[in-house]
Amino acid sequence: MNNEFEKLYFWILAAAYLKIYQHNCTELKTHFKHIELKKLKSSKKPYDHLCQKTYHKLTVSLIERIKHWSTPLDHNKTYPRNLEKCLSFLDHETSASGKDHAVKTMKSYLPNLPWDVKHIFVAIITEKIFQKKFEESAMYFFTHICDLVGKKHGEIFLPVVECATEYIQKNWTKGTLDASLKLFEMVLKMLDNMKKKPYKLTIIFDHFFQKLLYHPLSDVRTFVAKFLFREYLNGFDLRQLGSACIRVSDELVEKCIREKLSNSYPDLIVKEQVDKGSNALVFVAETSGGSESLLYMLQQKTLNDILQTNSTDEAYESFHDISRAVNKCQGHDNIIKLQNIPSCSALPFYVVEHGIPLLQFLHEKENKLAWSQMIDLLIDITNAINHCHNQSVILRNITPASFEVVPRLNGSFQTKLSNFQYAKCTLTEETDNNAEEYIEDINILSFQGDEHEPVPAYFSAPETLQNRTFSKCTEAWMVVATFYSVLLYGRQPFQELAHLKVSDFVKEIISYHRVEIPGLFDQDLWEIVNCNFENEPSKRKLVDQLLKDLEAYKVNLGVKNNIIYSVKSICSYINPEDIQKGYLDNEGNFIFENHEDLPPEIYKDYCETRESDYIYQTVHVKMNLNTRKKLKGLNHANILRVQEILNGPYKTTLVCNLDNYRQTLEELHTDIDRITILLYLRQLTMALEELHSKNIVHCDLRGSHVYINQEQKTLKLGCLGRAVSLKGNHIIKMMPSEAKKWSAPEVQANGIYSRASDIFALAIVFWEVLSTQTYIITQLRLLKPFKKCKSHMDIDFTFPRSTCAQDHIYKLVECMVECWNPNPIKRPKLSNIKQVIDELSDGYMTNRTEIINEPSDDDDDDEELYQYRYSHDDDAIVYEESEDSESEFPVYDKCIS
Repeated sequence: MNNEFEKLYFWILAAAYLKIYQHNCTELKTHFKHIELKKLKSSKKPYDHLCQKTYHKLTVSLIERIKHWSTPLDHNKTYPRNLEKCLSFLDHETSASGKDHAVKTMKSYLPNLPWDVKHIFVAIITEKIFQKKFEESAMYFFTHICDLVGKKHGEIFLPVVECATEYIQKNWTKGTLDASLKLFEMVLKMLDNMKKKPYKLTIIFDHFFQKLLYHPLSDVRTFVAKFLFREYLNGFDLRQLGSACIRVSDELVEKCIREKLSNSYPDLIVKEQVDKGSNALVFVAETSGGSESLLYMLQQKTLNDILQTNSTDEAYESFHDISRAVNKCQGHDNIIKLQNIPSCSALPFYVVEHGIPLLQFLHEKENKLAWSQMIDLLIDITNAINHCHNQSVILRNITPASFEVVPRLNGSFQTKLSNFQYAKCTLTEETDNNAEEYIEDINILSFQGDEHEPVPAYFSAPETLQNRTFSKCTEAWMVVATFYSVLLYGRQPFQELAHLKVSDFVKEIISYHRVEIPGLFDQDLWEIVNCNFENEPSKRKLVDQLLKDLEAYKVNLGVKNNIIYSVKSICSYINPEDIQKGYLDNEGNFIFENHEDLPPEIYKDYCETRESDYIYQTVHVKMNLNTRKKLKGLNHANILRVQEILNGPYKTTLVCNLDNYRQTLEELHTDIDRITILLYLRQLTMALEELHSKNIVHCDLRGSHVYINQEQKTLKLGCLGRAVSLKGNHIIKMMPSEAKKWSAPEVQANGIYSRASDIFALAIVFWEVLSTQTYIITQLRLLKPFKKCKSHMDIDFTFPRSTCAQDHIYKLVECMVECWNPNPIKRPKLSNIKQVIDELSDGYMTNRTEIINEPSDDDDDDEELYQYRYSHDDDAIVYEESEDSESEFPVYDKCIS
C-alpha cells in the first residue's frame, strides 16, 4: 500500500466517521466492525515510513472509534459535534469581537479532542484556508490553532505542509505566496518554541522543502534554505551572503535538484552524474521516448549558487555563455542537438542529445574504419568548428573528448561537437563595445584569457600555452592536433614527444618544436594539416580553408576509398580524464588544474595589510575576467593601484599597494579645515568618475574603503573587490548586510547596482566626512552625526531655509539630497557634483567671513592649500603648483563622465 493510497483510505474513514455522526448509518458502522488491518512492510525512507506509520495509526484509531460507537451518550458523538462547531466559525465573516469569542470557544473544545480528531480538524481547516484564498478570518483562526494542537503529534501538520507546498509549486508571484509562507512560519515558530524538537515535524519539512529549494521566487528559496541548511548556518543570517560563502551538502543539493526537475520536467529522468567540469555538473538523463541525453547544470556547491546571490560571479556568467553558445550554434548536422534550455529558471541547465564518446568509438573501431569513413570523421569535426566560428563562437577546448558519434538510420555514423564547457560568444548583444578582451579584424577574432586559465596541454597552440591567447588560428592548431589523435584511433598526439611528461611536453611545444610527420601518415593528408603546426599563427590555415582541402582530398581518394585505414603507433591510448589541463606559472612550470573544494564552513570577506605597504582584500565571489582586466589596467592618482588579482573558484583576492595611505576617511580628524574637506571630496568624486568612464561600478563605496594621506592632503579609493564591469545599465548582486547604511533603495530592495547607486553611496560618504567635523554639525545643524543614524532617512532637514541660505555647506547638502533621490535616473551626474564642490571651494576663499567659528589655527593651512589653484578648460581640470609651493602636488586629469 503506497502513501497516496493510505492517505486516500484515511480520508474515506474520516468522512465515514462524520457521516455516522450526522446520519447514524448502522450498515456502515456494521461494515467497519468486521475490518481487520494487515501489518504492512514499512519503508526505510524516513518520510515514507512516517506517512505509513501515521496513516496506519489514524486508520486503527478511527476504525476502533467507529466500532464502539453504540450508545447515544458515547463521547465519540460529542467529538464531531464540537469539531463542526469549530469549523462553522470559518464559514462566515465575523467582527473582531466575534473572532475573539470564536477563538475562546475553540480553545475550550480543541484541547479535549483526541489527537486523531485534531488531525482531521487541522486538515479541514487547511483545506478551507486554501478554498477561501487565505482570507483574514481563516488565517486568524489558524494562528491560534497552532498553539492548541500538535505539541505531541507533529504529524498533525502533515496536510498543512503538503497543501502549502503544492500551492507554492503552482504559483510564482510574491503576492499570492505570502500567506502560504506565513502558514509555514506559524508552524516553524511553534517548532522553535518547543524545548524538545518533534523529529516527525522536522522530517515533514525536510521532505517538502526539498521540492521548493529551486522555486522561481527568491523569497521562497531563501525561506526554505534557512531550514534545509540549518546545520550549516549556525545562526548565520542569510542577508550576510552578500559578503560570505557557505559550502553545503552535495547529497542534499542533489536531492533538491532531482525534486525540482521531476516536478517541473516530469518527462526528464535524471540518472547518474558522469562528469564535473570547471563550471558545470554533467548528468546522464532520459527524455521522453527513452532517448539518452546529457544534462549540463551550473555547479551548485554553495548556498550562494543556490540562492544566486551574485549574477556577476564568473562561474555563473561562464555557464550562461556556454548555454548561449550551444543555443547559437544549433541548426547544424555536426553540432549536438539541444533538447531543452529553460529561458528563465532558478536552476540553470540545458539538455543535449547523447551519443557514443568519440574516443570510445575510436578505441572500439581501431583498424576497422575505411579511409572514406576516417576522412568523413575529420570533415565532420572541421565542419562543426567552422560553423561555430561563423557564429562568432570560440570553443577554447577542442580535443577528441569534445566530440560524440551519433548513429544514423542507414547504419552509418555522424560526428558531432558536444562539449561547449569553455565556449565564448565573442560577439553578442550584451558585449561591451569597448571590451578589451576582444580583438577583431577581417581575418581573425581573438580572445585574451586569464593567466591562470587551464588549457589542454596536448592540444593547445604555443601562444595559448604561453599567453592564454585564443583565436581562429589557435583553434586551427587544436583541430589538427585533434586530427593527429583521431588518425591514431584515439591516442596521444605527437609521436616524437610521446615519452615526455606533460610538463616537459609543454616546454617543448612553446620552444618552437617542429612537429614531425609519423611514418604511418599519408603524405598528401599530412601536407594538408602540417602548416597548422606552424609556430607563427598567421601561417596557419583557418578552418574554412582546411575544410575545403579535406573535401578535395576525399574526392581524390580513388582506390583507397574502401580500404581499411590501419595504423600501429607507440603512443598510448587516451580517455577524457587523461586530457590534462593546466597553465604555465611565472617560472615556466606547468601547473595542473586543481578543482578547489571548500569544506562545509562559512567564509566571510575580509581585508588585511601585510608587510606594511600592501593591503589584501578577499571577497567570496569569483570576479569575471573583464572586470579583472579593467581593474589591473587602472592608473589614476586617486585610485589604489591593483598589483595582483588572485582568483579561485569561490573567492577573489585583490593585492593593492597602500603607498603610505594608512588612514581612511572613516578615521578623519575632527579639526580639518573646510577647504581640505572639499579637496578630499573632489578627489573622491574624480576617482569614481574614472571608474565610471571605464564602465566600472564600485558597488561598495564607504568611508572605510577610501584611504588618505593627511600630510599631502591626497586621497585614494580602494577596496575594489566587489567592483563590476558593466555590460548594460546595471547588474544584480546581493548587498552585504554591513553595507546597508551606504546602499541605495534599489540596492537594498533588489540588489540592483549601477552608476546611480554609486552616486547615492558617494553622497553618503560626503555625509560621513562632513559629520566628523564638529564645527559643521553643531554650528549649522544641517546633518545629524553619521554614526548616530541608521540610514540616510534619519537625516534631519527640518531647519529653516533662511538661516542657512548664506552658508556654502548648505549648497553641498542640497546636492547630496539630490543624490539620495529614490529615482536613480534623477540623481545628478558626477560632473555636476564636482562643479558644486569647485564653486564652494572658490566661494570660501573669496568670502572667508562666511566661515562661522573657523579655528584660527587653520587660516595658514587654508592659504597654503589655496596656492594650488584650479585651471578649467574643456579638456582637463588640473591642480597647478604655484611658484611658492615647496612640495610637488599631484596632477589630476579630468575624466569622462
